[in-house]
Order: sequence, then structure tokens, then C-alpha cells
Amino acid sequence: MKNARKLIALIAAAAMALSMCACSGSSSGSSSSGSSTSGSASSGSGSSSGSAAQAPETSYVLKLHTSSSETDSIGLSALKFKELVEERTKGQVTIEYYPSGTLGKTPDCIEGLKLRVCDIVFDGISNLAALDELANLDGVPYMYRDLDQYYAVFDGEVGQEYLKTLGENTDKVLLGYMCSGIRQLTSTYPIRTPADLKGLKMRVPAVAIYSDSWSWLGASPMPIAASDIYTSLNQNIIDGQENPYPTCVALSVHEVCKYVTETNHVFTTLSFMMDREFYESMPDDIRQILLESAQEAGKYGTEYAFQVSEEKKQVMIDSGCEIIEVDVADWQAALDGFLDSKYPYLKDWAERIMAVQ
Repeated sequence: MKNARKLIALIAAAAMALSMCACSGSSSGSSSSGSSTSGSASSGSGSSSGSAAQAPETSYVLKLHTSSSETDSIGLSALKFKELVEERTKGQVTIEYYPSGTLGKTPDCIEGLKLRVCDIVFDGISNLAALDELANLDGVPYMYRDLDQYYAVFDGEVGQEYLKTLGENTDKVLLGYMCSGIRQLTSTYPIRTPADLKGLKMRVPAVAIYSDSWSWLGASPMPIAASDIYTSLNQNIIDGQENPYPTCVALSVHEVCKYVTETNHVFTTLSFMMDREFYESMPDDIRQILLESAQEAGKYGTEYAFQVSEEKKQVMIDSGCEIIEVDVADWQAALDGFLDSKYPYLKDWAERIMAVQ
């Protein structure tokens, strides 16, 4: 009900902006955010040359949502995308970037794609699980060995088929991909083995497989928005959370969580997500620029995330965090039977990914 009220408010705001734009006229050729308009009109009230007027190009102002700050790997990737698109379209497409959830929570913004209250959502593809359970695949623990295998998956047949299928099933287009890093467990008291998780009040994304996998291990997961992690830890609503090192630092987790358990359990995948009908209504050249810019920006963000991971880990150490190294095999063993029991439809996909060299 809360999300519904927020979505209604977003729709009302968008409708008001559009009506104001209509009332003000279009002599300047500008558009309200998130709308598409024709370019500036020919000068003069009438032409004596008798030549046919050339149809103006359609211009676009697209709202881009992320739940992350402008300064972490996700934010920098979004800014790179904005830069590339605006440069390559020569201003025909303008990207309005809304970081840190300022446009709304990610689930609300995904809902808003169809209604154009948001035009692009750049966030974890697991957020599509409310529309298609296949999106839970992104949260399956221990599918990837390293970044080389991850690239081989998403640059290859399996990853491209996965993104295409997920997009078709959700009526979205998934442009490019990015890995924001490897997720680690942080907590307010030390977690050294899976057995220590019992009773841990743990923040997870609002995605079923995250709740189910941590429940399987004995924790008490609580779906909370990323923007509320710091407050929830500071007020003792939760005892822990899990995110890659760069995201942990961007969210100031190191100020309130002094223990990091290096579980290395999930490689988080993001994509630039758009409504399929709107994307396909755009000219071919604009669609191609959006795709190529998303692919390039995603690779840029991935490389940055992994390059700064050790640096961000050191930030956490310098702030007084204890890094707890664990035998990953113990955590994998604790998850034996999880997919068979809870997500049997994901097992074939997971095995295909793990088989990629």
C-alpha cells in the first residue's frame, strides 16, 4: 500500500508537469522531463521561399534512476552513460540523472517505466523478480569463480540469452550489464561460521532469493531499501547487511558495522532497464546509441568497481573494521540442497553458468 501511494504521487507529479508544459506552449522547442518533443520550430511566421519545411528531429529527455550515490561505481557508470549518450546523439537525447533514490525506490521506478514517470532504471536485475521469478538467478550464491568467468558468461551465449529472456518476460529491454562487485557480509558482531548467523537481523534487498538463502543459513532477513541501511544499523533495527566493498563505503556502513565476513557469495549484476514499447518506439540510431553506450558504461563501472575494491576494503580497515576470512567451502556446504528445495527452476541456468570457463 505504501509503494502504491508513492507510485500514485509520482504519476500525479508527472501529469502536472506535462499539463504545465502544454499550457506554456512549445515555441522554444523544449520538453518536460521524461517526455519526447520535436526540435525547435523554423524561425518566422511564414516562409516566402516556398520550400518544403524539413521535419524536425524528435528530442528526448530521459529520467535515469539509481539507488546509489554519484560517487560509487554504479553512480560513475551512470554518469558515463549520460556522457556517452548526450555526446553521441549531439544533444538529441538528454539524460537527467537522479542518484540515491531521489526519484523513488527502485521497485516504484520499475513500475513507473511503463507510465514514463521514470525512463531508465539502472539497478540490480534481481529487482525484476516481482515480475518474473527468473530474475532470482542473479542472487544464487557461488555461481561465479572470478571476474574472468563472469565476463565469459555475460559476453557469451548464456549471459546474453539470460538478459534477452528476462527482458522479454518482463516487457523490458535490458541494455548492457555491470557487476558492482562481490557481496560481503558486514555485521555489528563477529560472524565466523554459518552457525553464527542464527538470529542475525539482516538487511536484504526486496528480492525473494536473498531472503530465502539467508533464512536457509539461519539468519533473520529483513527487506530494507539500500538508502535506509545506515539508519537501520545505527538504530539497531538490523545487525548486519551484505554488499560489495565499494557499496558498503558509499553507504557509510563501515561507520556502524565493525565486522566484515568475506563470504564472497554473490556477483551483483545491474543493467540499464527500459520499457520495451517505449524503447522500440525510438529511432533505430537512437536505440543503437543507447545500447552501445550502456554496454560501454557497464564495462567501465565493472572495471572501476573491481579496481577500487581493495582500496575500499582498506577504508573499512582504517575505520576499525575487523576483516574475517572464512573457508568458502563451509558456506557452500551449508547451502547444499538450497536450489533443489527452493528454486529448482533455476538449477539448469545456474549449472550452465558454473560450467562456463
